[in-house]
Amino acid sequence: MSRIAILGASCKLGDRIAGRALELGFRVNAISRTPEKLKRHAEMINVYRGDAASGVGLEAALASCKNVVLAIASELPVIAQCAANVVRQLQNNTMLARLVFISCARHEQDPAPKKEGLFSRLLHPGQRTVHWDDLREAEGIVSLSGLNYVILRTTPLTDGPSKHPLIAAPRHPTPPGKVSRHDLAHFVMDLVNQPSWADGELLVGTRPP
Repeated sequence: MSRIAILGASCKLGDRIAGRALELGFRVNAISRTPEKLKRHAEMINVYRGDAASGVGLEAALASCKNVVLAIASELPVIAQCAANVVRQLQNNTMLARLVFISCARHEQDPAPKKEGLFSRLLHPGQRTVHWDDLREAEGIVSLSGLNYVILRTTPLTDGPSKHPLIAAPRHPTPPGKVSRHDLAHFVMDLVNQPSWADGELLVGTRPP
């Protein structure tokens, strides 16, 4: 089975994606400033000490990877810099087949751009800040990279089991319901395993019956 890099594997979503990749027989690379945080899968994945925002360790972590999942969450506006560093490395990777970038879906109830960072929800639980300008810049970097990519804009994520089926749509309106990390991890790996796919953006959420 091919090798996949999970960037953000120390967060809840990244951990679930890494676990699903291992279940499917992928060899998994990860990068972390604190590799000791990757306890659950530490013995089964290759962990490189580094930081996607600075670029340290990226070359080694992405080498020989046919698939890359960018699922980084941060309180700081560094996602665009992470995306730029990842794209720069991948443009020299002739083995690359797919890049999946997990972003956030914006809703009417989210704060206006001029107030970005206040009272908004992030991909992960808690009162974390969404830096919308930074996130949109990251999406632009990925979409203009010339790589095969899919940008997944998700509604807020949950740890519990899904109450409703996951829905992915290429256009608005975004299905408004929350998505479980378990279901999203399975959906990401289903995308990776598709022999052919169209580049572009998908809005991911759930809709009650």
